[in-house]
Amino acid sequence: MMTFEDTVPCFDPCIIHGDQDFYVIGYATGNSGSTTGYITTIKIGKTGSITTQTEARREFKINGRDRCYNPIILHITEHLFAISFTGPTDHPGELITINIGMDTYPPHRGITKQESYGIYANTTTVVGSINNIMVSAPISPGWHYFAITYDSVFIRLYINASLAGSILYPNHLINQTPADLLFGRNYYGYIDEIAIYDQPLTQTQLQNHFINRGTFERYT
Repeated sequence: MMTFEDTVPCFDPCIIHGDQDFYVIGYATGNSGSTTGYITTIKIGKTGSITTQTEARREFKINGRDRCYNPIILHITEHLFAISFTGPTDHPGELITINIGMDTYPPHRGITKQESYGIYANTTTVVGSINNIMVSAPISPGWHYFAITYDSVFIRLYINASLAGSILYPNHLINQTPADLLFGRNYYGYIDEIAIYDQPLTQTQLQNHFINRGTFERYT
């Protein structure tokens, strides 16, 4: 058991699943004439363990009106949630949409297979992930060649065939999920070519890709 709110009153709590073991709770303080709506996030493990995901609750409201009664929260997609609640004065029905968890679980964008692997870049940073374990590195604007590899010991991120970052992640398998493999999702820019292999390429093999662009190598 865990107490998720002990500094203000908590009325009409509503919990919704977000992503993996990530959950969102919406609730109101219940103070007559000044009740406030809040959300907080928690993590529920497969063993039933419960931990908080954020250090502080977050208030939600519409156009500065801070009264909220009977909140109900619904997960729309990824980080997007909708909250319906009763508003102030004549108690109109209110509906808002809100992004939750952008700093808690990763968005699925770029070249991505949700919860398995992915790679994404903007003008300043490239991020690669295996099983949602992320490695990132700074980049300069312009064309780059990115690669993410995993050899059951290290997740490695390469920029232009040079090692840019790594993280120790021993003795795992890449998650097999029913999610679609998506190219260019929520990505603004150009993607010239994509190659996916069922084995980790060495730096020499990546350099060959980088130098001889547009070619496909068969490795056994």
